[in-house]
Amino acid sequence: MAHPMTQLFEREPAKLIALMLWTLRAKIKNFEVELTEQDVRDFTLAIEAFGGAPQVTLHGKTDRIVVGLVDLATGRRMQADPTLNENSPEAQRMARSMAARERAPVLLAEMRAAQAPEAFHASVAECMELLEALT
Repeated sequence: MAHPMTQLFEREPAKLIALMLWTLRAKIKNFEVELTEQDVRDFTLAIEAFGGAPQVTLHGKTDRIVVGLVDLATGRRMQADPTLNENSPEAQRMARSMAARERAPVLLAEMRAAQAPEAFHASVAECMELLEALT
């Protein structure tokens, strides 16, 4: 018999994605993960290098479930590229992007409220930095 949480998430996969984002709340404060065309290309290349078709699996344990990515044909677990870590260029780009997204509303409010030209100039300079981080 399947675990009740597994059954729920198989019926409503969006809830699983929401829960996964929530469990990463310490790393992604705004509950968003940005996926780019480059991410899709990299994922496709990784799947090709892995040599199989990916499938998300759910394994029920006593009080939790484990979400995994395996090869559809063999059931073999996929492994992350060991060269990727939080210091990788991709991870640093994502961190800059998330920080810029958090700061952007505050900066916009400051720019709208700026009275003195020097305050406005400082906000414009920071805005340029945020735009650079997002590109």
